[in-house]
Amino acid sequence: MEVDEINVGGDRLALRIFRPRDNRLNGAAVVLAHGLSCTMDSRLFAFAEKFAEAGLTAITFDYRNFGFSGGRLRQYINVPNQMEDWHHVLGYARGLPNIDPDRIVLWSTSFGGGLATHVANDDGNIRAVVAQCPMMDNPKTIKLGMSQRSPAQNNRLKRLAMTAALMNLVGLRGPCLPVTDPSRMSIIPSDESVKFHEVGGPMWINKVAVLSFAKGETHTNNPIQIAGEFNTPIMLQICKKDETVDNSGTEAFADIAGECVTKKYYDCGHFDLYLEPLFKNASSDAAEFFIGNL
Repeated sequence: MEVDEINVGGDRLALRIFRPRDNRLNGAAVVLAHGLSCTMDSRLFAFAEKFAEAGLTAITFDYRNFGFSGGRLRQYINVPNQMEDWHHVLGYARGLPNIDPDRIVLWSTSFGGGLATHVANDDGNIRAVVAQCPMMDNPKTIKLGMSQRSPAQNNRLKRLAMTAALMNLVGLRGPCLPVTDPSRMSIIPSDESVKFHEVGGPMWINKVAVLSFAKGETHTNNPIQIAGEFNTPIMLQICKKDETVDNSGTEAFADIAGECVTKKYYDCGHFDLYLEPLFKNASSDAAEFFIGNL
């Protein structure tokens, strides 16, 4: 594993590079990033190692404000900034020696699966995407989360978002909430979200700035809106027992996007593909899909 960084908007963007032992895939590379709140030491290194074993140069990164990367407003999700991070890392990857700039694929998961879909569509020169347990319909997933909290909790979240927006007028980040918490007063209130603690690495912090949902334009991460124009080969790895994203939105995206979509189903919950024993199947399926589209 090699350590590197680039500058994006005046902040450090941390990268890790995993090299294959040979060039049998002729300079192909995969860029990986995580979903909501997670850091690249939260099982991304395991996926990157598997992809490198398959012959891809694998490049992981942390979004600004998270993990190994810089950023003043820690734990703050800003979707336009996170998509900008993706595009800067793609530029970095295409400039590396021994990388073919026309043989790049993307891997991401959950909230990040939506981001990777948008990035591939915007870039126009991505060979394939794997979106693991992806959030493809933002409003449906928000509605699912709201149904898992009490009305009082949802109202408190709205009040906290208003407070965060006001505090940000003077440059402050404002309050945070846990990503997962047994009380369900959390960003992700599903019962299965406790598995964040199994997936999360040392750099993962169990909180997200509520400002993310007031000023971070999280609603713009909504791939269902671009399904009709999307034409990059994409594998949707769908967890049948997912309680965290709304799978009906993923199915609707697939129906609209049509022939470019491959669906793969797993009899598990949202977090199980990161972990053994299903990690081996999920990573192998992803590697096979990438190689088949290079």
